[in-house]
This record gives sequence, structure tokens and C-alpha cells, in this order.
Amino acid sequence: MWKLQAMRHAMGDRPITVNGGFRSVSCNSAVGGAANSRHMYGHAADLGAGSQGFCALAQAARNHGFTEILGPGYPGHNDHTHVAGGSGRFWSAPSCGI
Repeated sequence: MWKLQAMRHAMGDRPITVNGGFRSVSCNSAVGGAANSRHMYGHAADLGAGSQGFCALAQAARNHGFTEILGPGYPGHNDHTHVAGGSGRFWSAPSCGI
């Protein structure tokens, strides 16, 4: 959560809408989540555009410690920006230049 708060502050302290966070295994399966989804460990959040826009969120996430960023242009992510922490790095939001 501190990463989201730092990102929010860097974006002018405007609210960031969190549409999804932790998911149980059964919930993750029901929504078609990845078998190894970071949501099941409480390490991921799906963000709504709010006043910032999906691309602004994805671009800001690069500078705030998120190792996984999925957004517009990545399959299934045109209506939200997914951010997560953890090992490795995978960023893909082609419509945003990421």
C-alpha cells in the first residue's frame, strides 16, 4: 500500500481508484485470473482510471517500485491498470508506450 500512496502523492495527491486487490483462490478462478496471480497473495491491485487515466497510472507505476504493470494494449487490460510487487519484472502496456 505504501507504493500506491507514494504514487498517489507523486500524481498530485489525487485519489486512485482500486477496483480489485486480494482474491481468494476460488474468486481468482471465477474471474479468470492467472493460476499464479499475485492477487492471491495480496501483492497486486487493479486500478481504475479516475482523473489520471490508465496510461498515466501505468507510467507512474514504473517509478514507484512496481515490478508488474499491465495496462492498455495488453490482453484483458484495456479497462484497468494492474500493478503488483514481487520478484522479477514484467511491464506491458503497449498503448501507453510501456
